[in-house]
Amino acid sequence: MKIIKGTSISKGIAFGNIHFQDVRLPETKMLTGCNPSDEIKRFNKACADTLNLLQTLYERTIHIAGETDAKIFSIQQMMLHDSDYVKTAIRTIKENNCNAEYAVTCAANKFINFFMGMDNEMMRSKSADIIDISSHLIKYLTTGHRFIEVPKIKNALIISNFFIPSQVIGLSIASVNALAVVDGMKKSHASFLARRLEIPSLINIPEFDDSMDGKFASLDGFNGEIIIEPDEQTVESLKKRQQRYERIKKAMNKAVSNQKLLKKKKKVKLIA
Repeated sequence: MKIIKGTSISKGIAFGNIHFQDVRLPETKMLTGCNPSDEIKRFNKACADTLNLLQTLYERTIHIAGETDAKIFSIQQMMLHDSDYVKTAIRTIKENNCNAEYAVTCAANKFINFFMGMDNEMMRSKSADIIDISSHLIKYLTTGHRFIEVPKIKNALIISNFFIPSQVIGLSIASVNALAVVDGMKKSHASFLARRLEIPSLINIPEFDDSMDGKFASLDGFNGEIIIEPDEQTVESLKKRQQRYERIKKAMNKAVSNQKLLKKKKKVKLIA
């Protein structure tokens, strides 16, 4: 049994087999001698396709998380409309006679570094949105298909190097049990989604070891721990704590949603 410590961003306890995901910008190569006019058309087409995808994600998120969290993808749409981002990509194409994929990578790196250089965590977290948007663009440019894919995995505890919003939505649809990342921020859009979707999640765990892939583990979103191959006593203890937590949530939700009390304007006291 091995314990890995992290920072909790979403409460709850979950069990599953560890599954690694590598989240980063898709690799691109610079191709010179391209026709700038053709590459700009390809770039604009990818932008239009990505905007449609972000709208789809917005509508999908409304159904599973609510309008407030769905606005994350409206914000990403606005970021894609940002003239500086678009102008940087187009200028790169024109100045280097290069391919649109490489131009997107250049624009993405510029804005990722810009946001990561800020002191405010909320602003730094926008770097994840840039990675998310740019990954969609590159995927459309290279394959013509969407970047987001719902993984066909069950009973999984996902460990990733990074969080991006579309990844969290995809994993939620796949009904993964828990999430953990090496690099993460509490105020990032991906973290907000994980909390809203009530997926037990940790950030800032140590660099993971590939030998853990496929091993059974538990994630404790209260104490901020991943327990690799927990013994029976530990599993039983964690299950009891999770059951108690579910009972408390159920009681609180019932009190809040009691329309008769609300109509009578009576105060509802919640005790946990």
